Amino acid sequence: MQKVVFHIITRFDLGGAEIVASNICKSKSGEFEYHLISVVRTDSEYNHRFIKEMEADGVQCHQALCKNNKLGIILFPIFFVWLFIKYQPAVIHTHTEVPDLSLYVFRKLFSFLSGWKKVKLVRTIHNTRLWSDWSKIGDKVEVLFKQSHANIAISKSVQQSYFEQYGVTPPIIYNGVAEVPQIKFKELEDGKINILFAGRFEEQKGISTLVKILDHYKNDDRFFFHIVGSGSMQDQIEKITAGMTNQRLYKSIYNLPAYYGSFDYVLIPSNFEGLPLTSVEASMAKTPVLVNISCAGLNETIPEDWALMVHENNLKEWYQLFEKLPQLDRKNLGEEAYEFVSEKFAIEKMQQEYEKFYIS
Repeated sequence: MQKVVFHIITRFDLGGAEIVASNICKSKSGEFEYHLISVVRTDSEYNHRFIKEMEADGVQCHQALCKNNKLGIILFPIFFVWLFIKYQPAVIHTHTEVPDLSLYVFRKLFSFLSGWKKVKLVRTIHNTRLWSDWSKIGDKVEVLFKQSHANIAISKSVQQSYFEQYGVTPPIIYNGVAEVPQIKFKELEDGKINILFAGRFEEQKGISTLVKILDHYKNDDRFFFHIVGSGSMQDQIEKITAGMTNQRLYKSIYNLPAYYGSFDYVLIPSNFEGLPLTSVEASMAKTPVLVNISCAGLNETIPEDWALMVHENNLKEWYQLFEKLPQLDRKNLGEEAYEFVSEKFAIEKMQQEYEKFYIS
């Protein structure tokens, strides 16, 4: 009989944690029945296509009651208790702070349920900085995961930062990424170097640096920038792109990994990361990444002697790197990146390591 595994994510939408959870759920081992559960409801086109794709892979999806993070956390126990009773999960696996806190609240309210003591808790730590806005609450939640020996780090940097903050060294399971058949992206600009940025518009992702790069190269007809995302710094992105003739702004692109191979380069100026899947996915598609090597986590996704990197998001180094792009051998760089990630971040390896942890 298959063991039931619940993966709890924030929402069925674009995000690194959501991709990791869905990739684990796509395992074909046959030993587990996977369910994806959201804390927050969304109704975007991406959301509907995501659910349809997961259900086609045999993964059951359960979407939450409301669209607000805080209200979603409060109402989650009411929504989740019926799923818990109906399916009697053997494993509950959470991803990022909103699901972590939601499960903590559920446990506080429903610890008397008979099936709770049999559940194995698993928690993937996706970032080097936890509980930035809820530090006191976070301290209480971390007690649950530490006592349950639930934690898994996704990189050396995440492992080290968790030890420094909470005194525990979790094991590492690197995020796995599948090779995706590539599709031609129809919005490319012929005759230009097409550069993609895809991520949340937050300072974690280096948005201040991105804005300065865009400003420096606005209307430069050698380059065309495709910018995908949304977030609290949306106004800064919209302000700088409004005056540009060489950019296109997208809220999201469904199945973006299938289009990475269409772009010449992917720009990743992140300041801190757990393990950025954008870098791994682009390299899987043999598209070279332009990175801030000083970003812990990001530096684990590229070869040690990678040619396309800057330090500390130094703008002078970024501009020097951009000036070199027209002369670089993009194909050889893409092959070098692919060889590195295809060995280190195989999706089957990740699935096998998590499933071993589920039954340990």
